[in-house]
Amino acid sequence: MKSFALQPTIPRTPREEVLARIGHDRATCPRSEFRWYVNRQSVMLSSTRKPIRMQESINLIKTHRCHRWQTRIKVQPVRPALLGSVLAALILAGCTSTPTVPSELRAPSDATDCSRDQCLDFIYLHGTQRHDVESRDGFFAYVDPLHDWVMAELYRRPEVHADLLEGDRLRINPVPVKFYWGDMSSESLAQAKDLLEWSDAREGEPGFFSGLAQKYFVMGTHDTYWISEQANKRRVNLALHEIISASVARGRRTVLFGHSAGAIVIQAYAMYHLPYVELRELAAFAEEPELRSLLQESTHKTCVQAMLESGLMEFLHTGDLDFRLKLDTSADMAQFRKFRTSFHAEKIQVLPEYTRQYCATAGSVRGIVTYGHPGLILHGTLSGKERIIFLLSLRHIFENDLFWINILHVNDPVGYALYDDDKIPEKIAQYLEVPVRRRGGFIANGAETKGASVFTAHSWYWMKPKEFAEVLARTYAKGHQRAFAGPGE
Repeated sequence: MKSFALQPTIPRTPREEVLARIGHDRATCPRSEFRWYVNRQSVMLSSTRKPIRMQESINLIKTHRCHRWQTRIKVQPVRPALLGSVLAALILAGCTSTPTVPSELRAPSDATDCSRDQCLDFIYLHGTQRHDVESRDGFFAYVDPLHDWVMAELYRRPEVHADLLEGDRLRINPVPVKFYWGDMSSESLAQAKDLLEWSDAREGEPGFFSGLAQKYFVMGTHDTYWISEQANKRRVNLALHEIISASVARGRRTVLFGHSAGAIVIQAYAMYHLPYVELRELAAFAEEPELRSLLQESTHKTCVQAMLESGLMEFLHTGDLDFRLKLDTSADMAQFRKFRTSFHAEKIQVLPEYTRQYCATAGSVRGIVTYGHPGLILHGTLSGKERIIFLLSLRHIFENDLFWINILHVNDPVGYALYDDDKIPEKIAQYLEVPVRRRGGFIANGAETKGASVFTAHSWYWMKPKEFAEVLARTYAKGHQRAFAGPGE
C-alpha cells in the first residue's frame, strides 16, 4: 500500500496540488491533516488571481484503514470560498478515523474456521448508489470494518451465544458476503441522468443550487423507487436467492443486512421467499368457492414467489396481488368456472416443484437487519392480499425463532422506525383472526441519537461501525429478552 505525508509546501496551482495528492490510490488521513488539506485548498482557490471557477470537487471515500481521494472535473461558476466552507463542513462532519477492533475482541473471529466449524454467513446489501466502479469499491471497503465490529459486539452478548449461535454450536463467518446489486439498476439511472442533462439545456433551466439539489435528489432516491417496482424487486431477489442458496449448499445459515434501498430488498425477500404460506390459511381470503375448496384440501406449505412463478397468483393491472383468473363476464359462466377450477387444481399440483426452486429452505435465513430503512415512504403500496401475506410473514418471524432488527439514527431524514414489537402479535391476531404463538422470534427497533447531523446521518451506519454494532447488539439483547419474557400464546 502506497502512502505519503502531507507537506506544508504550496504547489504552483490548485490543480497541481489536487492531482499530486490524488495520484496516490490510498493514503492515511488523520483528521487534523485532512482539515489542514481542505483549509489549504480553500485558501489557494480563493487567492487565485484569475477569474475564479471551481474546477475540482473532492470526494472522500473511506476504506478499511485509510482514505481514498478522487476528483471529478466540474466547471461551475460559483464562489469557491463559500463552496469550500460548505464542502469542508459537510465532509468533516462525517470524517473520523475508523477505530480497529481490539485484539481481545477479535479472538473469537480469529479462531473461527468455517471449513471446520458450522458458520453463519452475514450477507450485506448496499443502499442507493451512483453505480460506478468507485461507489462499488467504496461499498466493498465499508463492509469490512462494519462486519468486524458487528462480530466483536455480538460475541460479547450472552443472548447471542444462547440463541443466535445456538449455545456456541455455530460461529459467525469472519468473511462477510457482499452483494452488490447496483449494476441491475444502472441502465435506469443512466436514463434519469440523461433526462437531467436535457433539462439543464432547456429554456428556464434551474439555478445552480436548485439544479444541484435536483440532481442529488434523483441520485439519492432513484434506487428506492426502482426497487419498489415488482419486476425489479423480483430480479434482485432472485439474485439474492442464489447467494443464499450457495451458503446453504455449504451447510451454512444466513443473516441479511440491508441499508436504505437494500433494506427494502431484504424485507421483500423475507416476504416473498420464506416458506411460511399454508394454502389452507389463504382459503378464507379466496372469493371463488371452487378455489376455496381446493385450498382447504391442500396441506402444502410454500412461499409467495413460488405461487407467482407457478401462475397460481399474479399482480393485477391495479398492482394488487391476487389469484389468477378472477370472475369473468363471459357469457358462458359455467364453462369458465369449470376451466378456472381445472386451472387452479393444476397449479396447486405443480407447486411443490416451484417451492423447491424459489423458496428458501426452512432455517436458511436466521434473521434480517435493516438500517436507514425508508419503508414508511412506500408502506402504502401494501394492500389487499399482499397486506395479508405481509402480516403472515411477520407472524412467521414470531413463531419460528427468527428476528428482524431495524436500526436508525434519529437525524436520518429517510430512516424510519418500523413496528412496535409488543403490539404486532395482537394486531395480526385481530386482522387475520388467527392466533400468534411466540416461539423465540422478535422484531425490535434500535436508535442512536449522537454522532451525526441531518447531512451525514444516512451514512452514519457505515461511517461509525463501532457505534452501529453497539446499537445492534443492544437491540438484539432487548428483543431476545422480550421474546422469552412474553406469553407463550
